Amino acid sequence: DETCKKIAPRWSKAATALKGMAKFAVLDVEADFLIGQMYTIEKVPTIKVFAGNKYEPIVYSGNLTVRAFMDEAFEQLTKLVNDRLDAH
Repeated sequence: DETCKKIAPRWSKAATALKGMAKFAVLDVEADFLIGQMYTIEKVPTIKVFAGNKYEPIVYSGNLTVRAFMDEAFEQLTKLVNDRLDAH
């Protein structure tokens, strides 16, 4: 998919910048059909954010830029940290 090819370098750059703070992954749902079904991936590309619950990812529909990927990661990390602080 052309969009995936365009996103890949941006995704990789965001992943490198946030190494140790957030994980970025790429799944080939054509090669692993079951994982696509498990996470209800119906079109490519689909970006999902696994924040506090790996069973209920958030669908990301923001801009496809390095900065936007990083901003989303920070937003989700902030929510997770705040939830943990509020729980104690």
